[in-house]
Order: sequence, then C-alpha cells, then structure tokens
Amino acid sequence: MKTLILNKCIGVVTVSIIGLILFSCEKRLFSNLNDPKFSIEFYDGTTISEDDILFYDSSTCILFLKEDLLISYREYNDENISVLASEFDVYVKKEKIYAGMVFPYLFAAMAPSPIFVFRDIQSYGHSILPIQCYFDSLDFRNDPRIITALKQSDLLSHGISCSIESVQVIPFDGNSSMVTSTIKIKNHDQRSYYILDPEKMGEEYFSHYSRGFYFKRLDVDAAYYLESRYDPAWGKITMDYFSILKGGNEVTYTFSSDKYDSMSDGPYYCSFHIRYKGVDIDLDQEDGRIWIGAVHASLDELVLQIE
Repeated sequence: MKTLILNKCIGVVTVSIIGLILFSCEKRLFSNLNDPKFSIEFYDGTTISEDDILFYDSSTCILFLKEDLLISYREYNDENISVLASEFDVYVKKEKIYAGMVFPYLFAAMAPSPIFVFRDIQSYGHSILPIQCYFDSLDFRNDPRIITALKQSDLLSHGISCSIESVQVIPFDGNSSMVTSTIKIKNHDQRSYYILDPEKMGEEYFSHYSRGFYFKRLDVDAAYYLESRYDPAWGKITMDYFSILKGGNEVTYTFSSDKYDSMSDGPYYCSFHIRYKGVDIDLDQEDGRIWIGAVHASLDELVLQIE
C-alpha cells in the first residue's frame, strides 16, 4: 500500500472541502435513469465496478464487496490537525452522482466531507463499506440513479426495518420506571437474515450493545435510557443470540425493563435502535445471512401519561 504525502496549506484544504460540499449541493438533471453501469473511483486509481459488488443494502447504505478492498491515503496537514483520507467519486454510466472521502477509523471525528466512509476494519473487515452522511440535505447515497442501476444488475437489497408499535411507562419503585414496548422488525428482502434477538440476549445486554430504547424529554433537558456496564457473564456475541427472520417476513418482540430513571407526564422523543457490526462470526450461514448494519425507529412526539 502506498501513501502520498501532500503538504497543503489550510487555504487549499479549505477550498477542496468547499468544492466537495458545493458539488453535493448542486442540483443536476439527468435523463439516463436506466443505465446500469455503477462504479466508484478512488484518487489512487482503484475502481469498484459492478463485478466487485456482492450487494448494496439501501436501508443502511452499506456496500458489501466480494473481496477485500485495499486503498491508499493522502495526508492533509494544516496548523491544527493532520488527516489521512482518500477521495472517491460515485458514477452511474460515467455521470458523477456524488463525491466522498474514506478515512481510517482513527480519524473518525475529523471528517471534512458530508459523505464519508470510516474504515472500521476491526468491526467490519476490509470488504464492507458503511457509507455515512452528516446532513440529510446532502445525502445522495440512495439517489434514484444509483438505486435503478443496482436493481437492474440484481445488486440491490432493502435490508430490514423496525417500528415501535406501542410504548407504556409506569412507575416502578418510586425511583425508576418500567418501560414496556412492542417492536416490529421486518425483512424486506427474499433472503433470510439472522438478527440479534433481544429476548435471547436479555434487555440489558441488548440495550448495552445496540442502545435499545432512548427517551428525550422535549420540554426540559432530560434523557432516559437503560444505562448499564458490560457484564462479563454476558460473554461474546455468538449464534445463540440470533434468531432467523425469513425473507419477506416480520417478527414482533416485547421489550420490558424496570431500570429506567423515573419519568413523569409530558412530551417525549422516543427511539429504538438495532445494530450489529461484528465480524467474529461467518456472515454466510447455511440457511441465511447474518444481518449487518444499524437501523432505528422513532416517535417524534410521544405524550406520556404516567399511571
């Protein structure tokens, strides 16, 4: 792997970053929505073509490759920080859809690009690219041209989604609240996925691992979540913690815990998170594939009336 060292002054770096943002903001019209030729080109000449792609999950914006991707980085220097990064451009039939940057995970807090990839090799390995975006208004990851191209090439997956079906909060012992909720998880693909099961893991471990339920009071500055420390008795994530969700099916779980701080009547934002990004287990199982990614469901204004 080669690394190019460029001593850039802060003005040049700023111009480069602004150029990326301006390109992302630019409104462009294309008529070629039916061309299936999708590719990603990196500054060092590395190219990802459709032949290199296993599939793209539109629900998590994760690109799964058939083989490991090894790229080199430039070094950006200014008066305060030095950042390693590699620019990339996403094309459909040689029409640029968006630009982004790849960073080693060490530089996760320094991304100067609205669309970016952190190479979290320890969690994802070298063949999984989670593409992230800071701002909804600059988010072109699921641009219709990209979705159309990958769908026509049979490289598009829709992953899973979750929804909050019901929430109940009641006082528990004067100092805490009991939260009980019904969660629905749906598989939007034909392949079967193995997903982490909160009933098999237990609510506390599941919440510790994936955040689980989170409440934010809207009229005061207060947040409520199941706070816990890792218990060695939980052990590592194994197949015993997964359940299979067959293609096109959905499953409902009841989540219940009395380890939330005491909540009172009022308006809340409520969210529920599911994630898994480990690489310690073979993703391809005999009767399905282990789902990788992070999704969440939310209720933007939940009015609680504590019993």
